[in-house]
Amino acid sequence: MDMVVYTVVFGWFFKSQIECFPAFVFIGITIWGFFSKSLNQSTKLIKNNAAIVSKVYIPKHILLIKNLAVNGFKMLISFGVTAVIFLIYRIPVNVCLLYVIPVIVELFLLTYGIGCFFMHFGVYVDDLAYIVSILLNLMMFASGIFYSIEEKAPEPVNQILLYCNPVAFMIQSMRNATMYRLGIHKPVLLVWLLISGVLAALGTRLIYKNENSYVKVI
Repeated sequence: MDMVVYTVVFGWFFKSQIECFPAFVFIGITIWGFFSKSLNQSTKLIKNNAAIVSKVYIPKHILLIKNLAVNGFKMLISFGVTAVIFLIYRIPVNVCLLYVIPVIVELFLLTYGIGCFFMHFGVYVDDLAYIVSILLNLMMFASGIFYSIEEKAPEPVNQILLYCNPVAFMIQSMRNATMYRLGIHKPVLLVWLLISGVLAALGTRLIYKNENSYVKVI
């Protein structure tokens, strides 16, 4: 539904000149949907599973991994729809398609790492979900979901937005690897992979260190 709305509004009304605009939008929505939905849900994971958490011991980060797996499966289905759009528009692919793999790995690592922190503080801060929702809404408009950051933002603002916003970078990288058959910026990818790995390790440690106190709070 979001793809249809964005396609009509930006593709028809604002006459976007982007080639294969439906695929362009769908790639952005798919990645953003996984990221934002997973983080929104992470803030209430412990409280929503209070019956399980309070009765049976399980490593609490397993709840987040399970949630990411479910959302990841939905994301793969969406990418399957994107593949159909590629066939309809006769968009060829080449070996650059392999860059999709590290981008997806980065997406999962980053979402898991941030999600661990949100899951932890969500136990203690009742309004965290509301705050996170507002921040994600602001971030969405800076991620180039329905427009090209490179074309719409002037230099060097566009480069700052692309390289400092990991979601914008992943969306752009995914489009380059699939739609445009181009490589991706490897140094930036490695930097964000490293940051994502550190966040994932720190987040897991935070959950392990405090998981026994969650039962007392909920």
